[in-house]
Amino acid sequence: MKTKKAPAKKILIVRIADIETDAGLQARAAYDEDAIRDYGERYKAKEPMPPIVLFKDSESRLWPADGRHRIRGCESQGVRLIEAEIRDGERRDALLYACCANQRHGVKRTSADKRRAVKLLLSDKEWSQWADAEIARRCGVSNHLVMEVKDDMPIMENSKIDTKKVERKKGGKTQTYTMKPRGGDGASASTGGRITFAPDKPPDKPAPPEEWITYLPIPVERAINRLRRYAEAQDKTAECAEHLESLTAILHIRKRKK
Repeated sequence: MKTKKAPAKKILIVRIADIETDAGLQARAAYDEDAIRDYGERYKAKEPMPPIVLFKDSESRLWPADGRHRIRGCESQGVRLIEAEIRDGERRDALLYACCANQRHGVKRTSADKRRAVKLLLSDKEWSQWADAEIARRCGVSNHLVMEVKDDMPIMENSKIDTKKVERKKGGKTQTYTMKPRGGDGASASTGGRITFAPDKPPDKPAPPEEWITYLPIPVERAINRLRRYAEAQDKTAECAEHLESLTAILHIRKRKK
């Protein structure tokens, strides 16, 4: 059985003016002006430089995926031509590539750059459905950073939470929970599939049952923040009030136990 060969890379000389200038494809939080100046001087001196990466779509538009600093460097020195690796793909392909670029070469990414790359994927309707591990792999960051960025992002007003009923037994008592899947297919883009348990009937106040403490799968502070954002976005502050009080009570219990 013959295996398919990977398509050869097309290295061409392209005009800077022919490259699309779409700020939405910028996966960095900010440009490094020193790097732009350095690259510009090197291009002007005709020093050998690695090719930038462009994606050419069905309409022959060239979308930048890697090499923004080099492009800006050329523009700063009036250099009109640049060597580029041309790949077939659309604007989204260029954006996805840009989110993982510069992991091992080029201008070192800052913490803000990494967070922006994660936000770009989480803001996309399709990519936000990926598991945290896949988003982390694509962006070249840790799973923990993906979770942090999710916590900082607002909940979309039109987001839907896919749930299913589960029962937990403890001490001879049975309690029904509404369970949200943890990431992957069916997980909400806005919450990342991690506000996992919320009893259909809030436990008696002020002391929550031990089931909450046992089964809550994420840090309580994170659950409280997510539930608050969900309540505000969906205009369900009253419906979520008792759940928030229960979570706050759990937090106090855990702090007393430490």
